[in-house]
Amino acid sequence: MVNRWYDEVHIAERLAVPKFTGIRRYRSLVEPLEHLAIWDVEDASWPFDLAYRAIPTELWRDRLGHLRGKSTRIGWEEISTTAPPRPNPADATAPGIRMVLMEIPPQHAADFNEWYDQDHIPELLKRPQYLGIRRFHRLDSDDYLAVWYLTDGGLHLRPNFVPAEPTEWGRRVAGYRRRTEHSSWLEIPTVLSKHDS
Repeated sequence: MVNRWYDEVHIAERLAVPKFTGIRRYRSLVEPLEHLAIWDVEDASWPFDLAYRAIPTELWRDRLGHLRGKSTRIGWEEISTTAPPRPNPADATAPGIRMVLMEIPPQHAADFNEWYDQDHIPELLKRPQYLGIRRFHRLDSDDYLAVWYLTDGGLHLRPNFVPAEPTEWGRRVAGYRRRTEHSSWLEIPTVLSKHDS
């Protein structure tokens, strides 16, 4: 029912609002099953505005309330990269994303961003399964998020997956980052933007 609500009501409802420009949806590859929606908006603070909260979905909210265990809304500002994601190739049967969250002390932010652009991204894009990346900085936080687009959403969970060997620069970053979280997600086909509908 949640997927039906997204497809039939929620996506069209949000894309009708000028500030919303697109969406991609995913489901987790490990238990418990979770769903992820990445909305593109003109202003990352907009989903926390009272005007956003006033958009009505009362009927479906009542229907879905018993199905939704937890819902979290986080605002992220996008960081430009030199490797935006390419479209999924025709032979990609299970495309998805790998999300990597790191907490970086402010005094190291410049070095961290340079490492990503000049060292880490070029290294991983040598692998054919990597289609590109989007990067974000969380509002009012030291958290940075990398969303790697993959031909195989479960790539990093495969027994034969071999992580990239860290460079000297990467080891320096590992020395000052405060925490790292990883998660893998399969793409749920959906309308991506108001231009596609």
